[in-house]
Amino acid sequence: MKSRANLVPRIVILLVLLALVLWLGGCAPYQTRIDFDPAAPLTELKTYAWVPADKSVAAGESYQSLDQVRLRRAFEEALVAKGLQPAPVTEAQVWVDLNYEINRRYEAQTVYYGYYGWHPYWWGMEPDTRIDERDESRLSLIMINPQTRAVVWTGQATVRYYEDHPPQERNTRLVEQVQAVMEQFPPR
Repeated sequence: MKSRANLVPRIVILLVLLALVLWLGGCAPYQTRIDFDPAAPLTELKTYAWVPADKSVAAGESYQSLDQVRLRRAFEEALVAKGLQPAPVTEAQVWVDLNYEINRRYEAQTVYYGYYGWHPYWWGMEPDTRIDERDESRLSLIMINPQTRAVVWTGQATVRYYEDHPPQERNTRLVEQVQAVMEQFPPR
């Protein structure tokens, strides 16, 4: 009997911990999304090169921001960790490009007060609308077949953007964002 009495609290604790882990897992800081061509031999890729500047999504830019430099470095490390090695543009099996943008997002919430809540007038409901604005960074990694110029894989991560983080923390957050995208490459 003693063993059963000790077992019940342990099971309850384990169930509570499991629920907590599942709840925290649903609160992932990065929203990631991938898309790919199922016919593309993504698992066979061994070499990559960055898209030539004249064919890049970011073509026409004369410089790269610090965040773009950090992202490129992080993606190079992630690609090597996945088994892809850098190669000259003419010999690469896949071209890689990245797009990084920061957008302002507005969200409106309307709540109606009245009847069951406080309201200064007896005859109706009063809407209360609140508009929240925030910045989001969206990171996209694009893999392109050099022969057909067709996109074969793309991964995106979207996260709330905080401009006032110190450089080391910004770098850490960008690396985490890259890892969140690259966890899904190649698709299984």
